[in-house]
Amino acid sequence: MLSLEIEKELGDKKDISASYLNIGSLYTDNLNNAKEGKKWFQKGLVLAKEIGSKPEIKTAYKNLAQTNKMIYVCLQIMNYI
Repeated sequence: MLSLEIEKELGDKKDISASYLNIGSLYTDNLNNAKEGKKWFQKGLVLAKEIGSKPEIKTAYKNLAQTNKMIYVCLQIMNYI
């Protein structure tokens, strides 16, 4: 997260947004924590919209959709058990 701190110091909002999305992916893909990943994807989306960065907006929506699906499937499994 050192790079995120440097990006914040530099005020590089596009890279900050990309880092938020990467952190979200880390939580969802590697740490199996979809709820925490979703928070980071939402932070990345808000910032990407603020600066109008379409690649990050697209990535954020894609990641949010996949994460919401993952949460939905987990809830369905829990309700089945």
